[in-house]
Amino acid sequence: MNLQRPNGNDATRSVNRSTNVVPSSGLCSRYHSGYGAGGFSSEDGVFKALALGSPYVKAVCMGRALMIPGMVGKNIALWIKDGNLPKTVSDYGNSLEEIFVNYEKVKSIVGSEEIDKIPLGAIGIYSYADKLKVGLQQLMAGARRFNLSIIRRKDIMSLTEECTKVTGIPYLMECYRSLPVIFSHDFL
Repeated sequence: MNLQRPNGNDATRSVNRSTNVVPSSGLCSRYHSGYGAGGFSSEDGVFKALALGSPYVKAVCMGRALMIPGMVGKNIALWIKDGNLPKTVSDYGNSLEEIFVNYEKVKSIVGSEEIDKIPLGAIGIYSYADKLKVGLQQLMAGARRFNLSIIRRKDIMSLTEECTKVTGIPYLMECYRSLPVIFSHDFL
């Protein structure tokens, strides 16, 4: 890692180009060379990005968040090979089927003969992607959006007035003021 050029590459002598980027919150920040990192790591961030960029944004790129489960899977493979599973992992089990939630699903996709050729890092990435998929489906169901193409900016709200000024997304306290408030005695 090059600490002088955090996003630079020693092999290519590239420079850090990460100034004036939009971080994972999706809201105007200026990144200074070497300070902080951004990216999408959870389903709520993906939902917000799709809503904020609607109707033009159709996909969200994820990088580092998908690399971490890959590296953890690789490490688990090494620990199992050495017979040295840490307690933080062995609390979930000692076999691959117990440790990796989607191990059996991947096995059903590739077959019993091929599963041993699949790196555990790949199974970790698959498991993480499946978690993102299910979480995004739940958020979309809660917003009554059953297709990615119908996620809209009105599906999110700003938590600060500054955010409202920058994005045009309504402020939380002003969001539904135009709608009539109906109280039912069942909820009182």
